[in-house]
Amino acid sequence: MKIVAIDVSAEPGSATAEVPIGGTTGCDHGDNPNVLEAARYLASLPRLRHPRPIIPHLKEKFGLTAKEACEALAQCSLILARAH
Repeated sequence: MKIVAIDVSAEPGSATAEVPIGGTTGCDHGDNPNVLEAARYLASLPRLRHPRPIIPHLKEKFGLTAKEACEALAQCSLILARAH
């Protein structure tokens, strides 16, 4: 992965930030198989049978962080979209 420093202000030289270019930006939860398991679990249920509130349920049932539970919910939507 390549790291590029960019100027984030209007004044030259006053601030820079390192931005990853290519590769992963840290939003991939491929290292946690529980995210995919949670997504498959949700996809297997009828939408009206999804537990509520869903994020705390996924955190407890699968041992996920809030961010991972949100990713599982997004993955569930992708699984269901591909099925149609």
